[in-house]
This record gives sequence, structure tokens and C-alpha cells, in this order.
Amino acid sequence: MSYSNKTFQRFIRDELNTINKEFKDKGYNVHSYEDVSTYKGWQDEGRKVKKGEKGLKLTSSNKYTQPLFNCGSLLYENGKQVFAKFPKTYVLFHAEQTEKVIP
Repeated sequence: MSYSNKTFQRFIRDELNTINKEFKDKGYNVHSYEDVSTYKGWQDEGRKVKKGEKGLKLTSSNKYTQPLFNCGSLLYENGKQVFAKFPKTYVLFHAEQTEKVIP
């Protein structure tokens, strides 16, 4: 599975043990980072989340650099984009919660 978002890649790598534990509690096994993705991530892979499935909302234990916004537009200071570090939250779905989209 190709992830274009580097923050998401790092989140999955850093939090894989937590992700595995949380999904195991729901009855799913996570063997690698390819077993989980976001709703949009599964859509990009040609899959859809099955009706009624609930995602697992996880917040990182690490902080990741993210751009700052002001009223919906990027914040700039002295001509440079402003960044800060914050915990990141994703809603993840297991591959077993999805199905292949039939064109």
C-alpha cells in the first residue's frame, strides 16, 4: 500500500504496537502497516469501508510537525510558513472492515 503522507507513514510505524493491541481488542490482527489505513486511504486503494463498520480513533504518543493555519489559510511569518509540533489523530480501519469496489 502506498502512503503519500509522510506523517501518516511515521504515525503507523511509531504506533504499530498500539494499533495492533487496539485492533486485537476488536478481533482483528495487524501483521503489518498494510493491514490498516484511513477511510480515504482505502478509497485510494480501490476499496470501501463496509456499511456499519466503526473506525478506531488513535492519537499519537509522539508530536509531529504540522503547518499552522489561520482562518483556513496557511500562516506565514516574515515570508516563511509557520510550523509547530502537535499530537496527530487518525481514524483507522482494518482491511477486514473493507471490501473491493466493483466497477
